[in-house]
Amino acid sequence: MAVGTQSFTVTRTLVLVSCYQCGTHFGLNRDQYDYCKKWKERVSFSCPACRCEQHFVGKTEAETLREELQRAYDYQSETRRELAAERKSHASTKGKVTKLRKRAQAGMCAECGRTFQNYARHMETKHSV
Repeated sequence: MAVGTQSFTVTRTLVLVSCYQCGTHFGLNRDQYDYCKKWKERVSFSCPACRCEQHFVGKTEAETLREELQRAYDYQSETRRELAAERKSHASTKGKVTKLRKRAQAGMCAECGRTFQNYARHMETKHSV
């Protein structure tokens, strides 16, 4: 049997990274770089020169999105509480207006509580501004 040789070409995209400790520049392949960048502090890689372990710092994209979603939920809850308070206030004000309107229709003065036939004349003479 003859032993043959085969050749093939592999193309990789490298991302330039600098070691924080020794300053050496080295390349990580794109897949490894993206994976390390995605998981930040949970995944580390080594410098080929000084062999120190390092990782990207900060929050992962998932953590950032989770916090953003929580802020949106909190904002929605606060808005709903404010809306409920405004509806309650509106109902109270509506009740007061209805009560005063009915009193005025019956001829009762809102200022002094007395009943008059000619309510308009009473308001002009007794409670004029």
